[in-house]
Amino acid sequence: NPVTVNGTMSASTDVDYFKVSLPAGKTLAAVLAPNASSDYDLYIENATGTVLAKSENGTGAADSASAKNSGTTATTVHVRVKHYGGGTGATNGKYTLKLSF
Repeated sequence: NPVTVNGTMSASTDVDYFKVSLPAGKTLAAVLAPNASSDYDLYIENATGTVLAKSENGTGAADSASAKNSGTTATTVHVRVKHYGGGTGATNGKYTLKLSF
């Protein structure tokens, strides 16, 4: 913690999921930086798929979202990166996702 993931959107239908164990009382902060010609969206969801936070900024813009675990035990959340528009593939589909709590 923190961790940086270098990801790639392989196709326009691509969705990447990252499972995070969020300790009690901590807030997960996620920042998604797409390449300059792409629009990818960021979601934080609980284990049942309910969206806890989201960011859907435009092409080339960074997205950021956060979610707090108010409970007394660790919980699992999923960070989802979804292709909305723009580049895909090894060269044009790159993004960086920073996670911290």
